[in-house]
Amino acid sequence: MVQALRRGNCLSRKLFVHVGPNRTATTAIQDFLGRPNNSTVVYPKLDGERAGAHHGLVRAFFGSRGAGRTRDQELERLLSKMDAEASRSERDVIISSEALVSEWKDIGPFVRELITLLRVAPADVEIIVACREHFARAASCYNKKVRAFGRGERSLPDQFLASQAARFCYAPLIGRLRRTGFKVTTLNYHPSENWTDRFLVHIGFPPDKLPKIRTRLASVGPKALIANLAANKAFDSKQSRMKFRDEFRETSDRQPSSYFIFSRDCARKVDELFGEDRKFLESECNIRLNPPDLEIVESAFFISATELDEIVSVARKVGREKRIAAFARRYVKDVIAT
Repeated sequence: MVQALRRGNCLSRKLFVHVGPNRTATTAIQDFLGRPNNSTVVYPKLDGERAGAHHGLVRAFFGSRGAGRTRDQELERLLSKMDAEASRSERDVIISSEALVSEWKDIGPFVRELITLLRVAPADVEIIVACREHFARAASCYNKKVRAFGRGERSLPDQFLASQAARFCYAPLIGRLRRTGFKVTTLNYHPSENWTDRFLVHIGFPPDKLPKIRTRLASVGPKALIANLAANKAFDSKQSRMKFRDEFRETSDRQPSSYFIFSRDCARKVDELFGEDRKFLESECNIRLNPPDLEIVESAFFISATELDEIVSVARKVGREKRIAAFARRYVKDVIAT
């Protein structure tokens, strides 16, 4: 029956293009959709992809579109594999990659390539964007960058927020996606406790048969964050930083990634930008994000004297004890208060 339908103009199914963005449980969703027990939608299994994401497909597509260049063999292989998987059923298809947010300005050609391959009507295409509260997402991104395997972020939270604030605004992204001509749906990440359930229901999973998705608590609390930042500043070599982190892991404090870690002064300045973006989301997308009250919120970017001792104890085993201690001591609560 599917082959008969494919001889017509279009298959009677939808194409969902999940555009993250990062720090909205995108990896958890991709990991689940890539499992063998997913029987609700077609989520093409393209080998070599982290957690089932389709980053390689996106990069292969855009990397092969230079003037005078032939189609890349890797891209043709991936598209052929996708076609073979999708042709086995009439189920809706979903593609998911954060690379569609951060790396490419116009995803229209990419989507049109997919609808031609999959025989999907343009009206049955839906681009999905998750919107997470700006400060919480910024804190989560900072947390991840500080703990990156490479050099690791060295700037302080306020410096990071001030320099990167525009990247956390949704209006430019949504406007760019709308210009493709395809339907764009914005979903509110909040409340985060049932975000993955709401996402799965949106793409067709029955509400009464939702699977359990194990989300990883990837971020760490202020103690580990300050310790890792100190290590990034103290050590030049990746090996030394990783040795410190391995030693410190046993005292690590994994916590929700939405800690408010910025100063009020910096947050107020940036909130002029975030405030305009919130107005856009509410008026254009019917999404209301609830920011922290900047008149009363306190920064959680501090440690106790006991936690300082724990950090110094680890540094004593690895090296650069004085440098790490001097940096971390600046964030002991009693020191900040004075």
